[in-house]
Amino acid sequence: MYESVDDYCVKSNILIKKNVELSTISYSATGKNVDRLFYPSSTNQLIDLIKILNKKDYSYRIIGETTNLLFLDS
Repeated sequence: MYESVDDYCVKSNILIKKNVELSTISYSATGKNVDRLFYPSSTNQLIDLIKILNKKDYSYRIIGETTNLLFLDS
């Protein structure tokens, strides 16, 4: 098994962005800083990433496009 979620992402070519201000990427320009954003490029990558996040007991949310989302600033 992988040492960390980041390790899995690097080996699987999943883009990771760290310390991202959600307001810079959301359609509504709202939201606070998040530790990491993961960009899996396939369903299999997403499934494996979720398994690893659960096994490592990470708190996460799955989001798609941000046009219908309003992230809180708090």
